[in-house]
Amino acid sequence: MTFMSRILPPKRHTDIAKFAVSATSSKETSQHKYIFVNDKKEIERLIKQARVINTLSGSYFDAPIHDQLENGITVLDSGCGPEVWTLEMSAKYPRSTFYGVDINPASDDIMRPNNCKFITQNILEPMPFPDDYFGFIHQQFLTAGIPSKNWPSLLAEMMRILKPGGWIELTEHIPIDIINCGPKFAALNKCIEDRANENGIRFSLGRELERHLLDIGAVDIAVRPMAFPMGHGGPNGEFWCENILGLFHGQYWRSVVKHYPGFEDHETLDKYLSETMEECARNKVSMVVYRYFARKPFGTSST
Repeated sequence: MTFMSRILPPKRHTDIAKFAVSATSSKETSQHKYIFVNDKKEIERLIKQARVINTLSGSYFDAPIHDQLENGITVLDSGCGPEVWTLEMSAKYPRSTFYGVDINPASDDIMRPNNCKFITQNILEPMPFPDDYFGFIHQQFLTAGIPSKNWPSLLAEMMRILKPGGWIELTEHIPIDIINCGPKFAALNKCIEDRANENGIRFSLGRELERHLLDIGAVDIAVRPMAFPMGHGGPNGEFWCENILGLFHGQYWRSVVKHYPGFEDHETLDKYLSETMEECARNKVSMVVYRYFARKPFGTSST
């Protein structure tokens, strides 16, 4: 079995995987080009990734909003991708209303409950919602897809549409913050950084979100650092390693070849990635992930 054949199961995961991609090219707007491919395999990877994030983090959210969700509030899942978090949360909390927003269009094949809605929208542009609308805003794993210069305006827009007393929660990984990193994975990380820099993305921003939340006036800021295992700790750790390394056959392949021309041969690269996965398992490598949550102060209406 090759490295690539392990990345995605041959069958689809659930009905959510019926998500049909109507356009396989990147979506582009006047402000931002989505740098990741949006084909069927990428959608399936994102579905599995979202579920593993929930499992490895131990919860769907950390903000103290369970009772509010039970009673019924309006929730935004910003940059929701294939709507995994949105759909599963809407099933858990039927009295709340959930909006998933993403630059890539969803499909009518997804059976959404009545309390779940989807809007195709570039989250880097003004949101089509009134001031003080949401009780909770959730976003995860977008530091690798949003240029650093856009984060202040994105967070300010979140604060505009968040109700006073409402919560923002951001879960972000730091691809260059690796615990017990070995030489093979360190070499690949250099390729990740180069690709990110070409697109104006700075991974270290994931460590700085507390400052950005302070800048928009958020209070009660808390952060929970986590370590996601790579190649060890059971099936989820194995998937997480395959999930990250698999990007080097796709999104980051040209960056790899730029540094290591010999990897233009996919079989050579496949062998190197398999050895890297073994290195991660042997060293018990983990990727650092941060979950921030913060509240909009009462008495600070955006209107």
